[in-house]
Amino acid sequence: MNKHVKKILCIEDDEFFLGLLSGLLQNTPKVFVMGAHNGTDGVLMAKNEKPDLVLLDLMLPDIRGREVLTQIKALEGMANVPIIIFSNLADRAEIDSCLALGAHAYFVKSNTLPSEMVEIVSKELG
Repeated sequence: MNKHVKKILCIEDDEFFLGLLSGLLQNTPKVFVMGAHNGTDGVLMAKNEKPDLVLLDLMLPDIRGREVLTQIKALEGMANVPIIIFSNLADRAEIDSCLALGAHAYFVKSNTLPSEMVEIVSKELG
């Protein structure tokens, strides 16, 4: 893959949301989007693909999102890769916990338009 292409890993179990976000991001120049439907696959993809950015939902069918966050941050070469949480969990303690574990940013899905999510990602990737 072209080294100028930025790889984004989206870990999201909601098929509709994953498709919507992936479709919007694929229209961004020099971006390649990979999707994982659960935390186990997401961690494995992060390990193998070394994405430039991770979008992470917290409510996954197999592993809690905070655990996925911790596992990805512990992978070789992934400690400084930005992980942005997109979740419907709006609890302040949950947000603070994720940020303390190394999440770069936290956005509540229901308060963020898909177009805003694309802007957030584009800004983060430079």
